[in-house]
Amino acid sequence: MSAEQLRDNKDTAQYLSNMGLLAAVLFFAGTSAKFHRLYVRHASFFFAVAAFLFAAARMLMLHVARLFS
Repeated sequence: MSAEQLRDNKDTAQYLSNMGLLAAVLFFAGTSAKFHRLYVRHASFFFAVAAFLFAAARMLMLHVARLFS
């Protein structure tokens, strides 16, 4: 396997893991309104926001790394 194929496989794996992370963001953001306790709502929504920011930063870093390689 060439170096380019290995890099493409790594990029694909990162995009797939980000997709799973973004699916979790949608789940936690969507279910945060269903909880009766206010602190559970806030915790669930905060987790969704934090996971979204993490996934967005990973995708941005992957894109920047791809530009400079």
